[in-house]
Amino acid sequence: MKFLINLCAHDGIVSHYTGVGTMVKRYIKLLPKYFKEHNIDYTINLISPEYKSDSFGFNNQTKSEHEKDKNLHIILVSNGTNGNVNYGKPEHWKKLCNNTANLINNLNLKNYDMCFTICNDTPFANLAKNITNLSHKHKFIWIPHSTVLIQDEDSCLPDYKSIADEKLEWERESVNVINNTKFTYLACISKFIKKHMIDEYGLNQKSAIDLHNGEILDEKTEITPSKETKQIFEELNKYNKMIISFGRAESYKNLEFTINLQKYTKIKTVVIAQSYYKEQPILDVYRNLARQSKATLLIDPPFELAKYITQNFSGKLVVLLPSKRETFGLIPNEVRKLNKDNILVVSNDIDGVREQIEDMRDGILIKVDDLAGSAKKIEKFLDDKYLTKFKINGYKTLIERYDLYKNLSLFLEKLQGEDYE
Repeated sequence: MKFLINLCAHDGIVSHYTGVGTMVKRYIKLLPKYFKEHNIDYTINLISPEYKSDSFGFNNQTKSEHEKDKNLHIILVSNGTNGNVNYGKPEHWKKLCNNTANLINNLNLKNYDMCFTICNDTPFANLAKNITNLSHKHKFIWIPHSTVLIQDEDSCLPDYKSIADEKLEWERESVNVINNTKFTYLACISKFIKKHMIDEYGLNQKSAIDLHNGEILDEKTEITPSKETKQIFEELNKYNKMIISFGRAESYKNLEFTINLQKYTKIKTVVIAQSYYKEQPILDVYRNLARQSKATLLIDPPFELAKYITQNFSGKLVVLLPSKRETFGLIPNEVRKLNKDNILVVSNDIDGVREQIEDMRDGILIKVDDLAGSAKKIEKFLDDKYLTKFKINGYKTLIERYDLYKNLSLFLEKLQGEDYE
């Protein structure tokens, strides 16, 4: 059997700066494993918007990793900006989808027994509309990692508010195409987003297929730290207890909460923020709050720092996800995979994270509108007897529900089945 995958993504192929990119990189690692274990010949086209080497998020290491496998082929497609804009706006998405569709329509699918075109996130959402060779042998899948109704801001687009209506129309059009076109599906990364797409976008439940996010359980997670990472870590590792939050500098990530939390606890509080550009307004907000609260704020430290801390911190560590909205949190499962009994996983009680954490069983949920109450709850459960219990239960949750290879294998097998024609 010969299989072709057209894997389309704005991040994770020649760049890495988002959770979408993290998941795309995991798909790229696991798809070859699945095909090899099933003795299937495969070709995977990795299709991305053009990136210049000095573009935000461009990552030569990511690009080089994908070039090692002769069955993987990186294809950069124009979105009309000559590589100057990567994620872009609706006008760029339309050009990107048109150009990608032309590429896919000209592929010789006679050489393959099965083809899946899998598109990640908004820029490729409407690709199916222009693909002319869909059939029981060629199926289209869109994976929305978020939507404009969930994430109503994006700092990489300064005029995001002005295009929100266009983005909503773009997403709704994609769902309408999927609902009314044979051999097209929407893959759901969590229970929350499945309900969201059905309730808010009118997705036909028959067009939904699960591909829940998760971890590569047998992948090594050790990080070789840079000199700067070592220096920062040595200073932080002096504390016997620490609370850490990390994420992109977006207001919906709510890193301000963790900065302000320092006023309500004696536990050292550290926030790591990755910015989009040096003059990003929210950075001054973080700096002012950190001066007032005495929290430690690190802006744009080495990319590996946060994960290195979670792997190696010797005291008791709280990994806190304070986001106002999330379709699915990658951080809880990344921590669970470490299987350590000195880490407490904490999240705001929201959206897709709520299905990942059972409060006081494998982590704790807090209310971010209650700083004092949150600090008190964290301090109570940052105790050896709870940490051991949460470690055991959290790892069990990870194995049972968030083994990405198992989830991806089920997804591929369902798509090949008669029920999904």
